[in-house]
Amino acid sequence: MILIGSKDTSEYEKYSKIAPTIVIPYGTYKNVHEELTAFGELLGKEQEAKTWLAQYDQRLQAARDKLKGIVQAGDTFTVMEATEKEYYVYGDNFGRGGQAVYRGLNLTPPPQVQKELLGETQWKSISKEVINQYAGSYIFLTVNKDLSGYEGDSIWKSLNAVQNGKVFELQEDRYWYFDPIAIAGQAEELADMIVQRNKENVSQK
Repeated sequence: MILIGSKDTSEYEKYSKIAPTIVIPYGTYKNVHEELTAFGELLGKEQEAKTWLAQYDQRLQAARDKLKGIVQAGDTFTVMEATEKEYYVYGDNFGRGGQAVYRGLNLTPPPQVQKELLGETQWKSISKEVINQYAGSYIFLTVNKDLSGYEGDSIWKSLNAVQNGKVFELQEDRYWYFDPIAIAGQAEELADMIVQRNKENVSQK
């Protein structure tokens, strides 16, 4: 069986000559449970999918529990990516840690992100001049290995998350993905980052 994400009929015809082919368009599944359940049914592995999801839920709950007493009511979280000239902001069904942050850890996005990026639209390019409208109390910022210098921008420096030491740099090649295994690992890693940063910030006071 071959699974492809392209709706291109020529792609389907090409692969279907090799083996039974199923098209699953990008964005078909909205969360891990929906995706694993569907694949379990597709492959005749329903029980295996249920078992995996139960373990997944346990891992995610353990990660959330680590944040109790650290994340406060009213805290908001933004998933962003930095480029030389602009920023990209991401929603809850996308890569760069979006699913891990909003669905895995159940962390709250800022109002502007909730309004614009939690539906069909899952990413947006924004200029530096409006970044404060999307920046939460915490920022998870994906950066390219070759990018440097964004920290010196005066607008960036004015953000509360920056001033409070609550910006976390994420390497692009590690947080690009949002398959179920990646989401679980990212959520655990992000929770540990927040815990460690909290300890560092407290010790500096």
